[in-house]
Formats: sequence, C-alpha cells, structure tokens
Amino acid sequence: MLKESPERFVPDLVGRIDAEDPDSLIVDLSTYQVFDADSAVVTLMYTNIASNGLGIVVWNLEPGQENDFHRHPDTEHIHVMLAGEAEYTLADRPPVIVSTSWDDDSASGLRIAELLSARGLPGTFYVPTARLGEGSIFGGSDLRALSTSACS
Repeated sequence: MLKESPERFVPDLVGRIDAEDPDSLIVDLSTYQVFDADSAVVTLMYTNIASNGLGIVVWNLEPGQENDFHRHPDTEHIHVMLAGEAEYTLADRPPVIVSTSWDDDSASGLRIAELLSARGLPGTFYVPTARLGEGSIFGGSDLRALSTSACS
C-alpha cells in the first residue's frame, strides 16, 4: 500500500515547456513557486518520462517544512535551490547546510530582500558601490532599507 504523501502536488502547470519550441525553454521560475503554510507544494514543470525518463518538479517549502525521505531507483535527482537556506541530509550522513546566491544589483534583488525579510531569513547583499548613482538599481533609500532589514 502506498503511503499518503504529506505534500500538495500541482500538476496543472505542466505543458508550458515544449522541447520542440525553443521560446518555451526560457521559463520564469516564479510561475512554479506555489507556497502553502500547511504543507510543502510540488509543482510539475515538465514530464517526458515515457520516452526519456525526464521529469522536472519544483519543491516549494516554507521554513520548517520538509521533503520526506523517498527514493526513485530508476531516475537521478538534481537539486537546485532558488532561494533561502536548507539542511540537506542524505542517508545516515551528517546534514549539509545549503544557501543560495543571486545577482545583488538587479530589480529582483529588492524583491528577494522583501521575501527573505518577511520569512525572517537572513541574506547578504554585496552592492557594487562604484555604480551607485550611475546605473545601479539601488538608490540611497534602498540601501537604508536593506541595512535595517534582516538582510545586510
């Protein structure tokens, strides 16, 4: 008997990627970021398991949520963390702490700072000061907001 899975599965986003359409291969990952305070959410991005065994899913975890131990004996896993920090454990080995990095001086940098701060997660931003006032996305008020938030 199969164990009931504690995560919520969202299959209706699959089909936006078509291997024959190069334009569809450039994706906005935020499309697949679906969060639920009560459980982890798994969104299905792509599947072609019948012909090549490839399936791409996005695990969306709030702080404190986890991906239960499970196996896929006939497939490989690649884990890419988009944002935040996670503890990753494999078998009986000691846990590994994983964190992410992003382009600090971009429009998404301010949004990332908002998301981290809202979830109480720390972040470090390296702002290229040589560009301030000359093409930098960050202005003085942005830098002040960053310095007083959970991110620094």
